[in-house]
Amino acid sequence: MNLARAFDLLRQGVEVAYPESEDSERRAVLNSMLDRTLMTYQRGDTIAAGHMLNMFEAAIFKVPDLKPKEAS
Repeated sequence: MNLARAFDLLRQGVEVAYPESEDSERRAVLNSMLDRTLMTYQRGDTIAAGHMLNMFEAAIFKVPDLKPKEAS
C-alpha cells in the first residue's frame, strides 16, 4: 500500500463515520485535514504530518457537545 492509497482509505472512513447529508461540513473539514496532512507527508515533513494525523484522529472521533445551552 502506498501513501496515496492509505489516505484514500481514510477518506472512505470519513464517509462511513459521517454519511448523513447534515454532516457534509464536518466531512469537508476532515477531508481538508487529510489533504493537508498528505501534502505534508509528500514534502517529507513526517513529524509534522504525524502530528496532523493525530489531530485528524482526535477530530474524527470528537463527539459534539449535545448538552443544551442554558437560557440567558
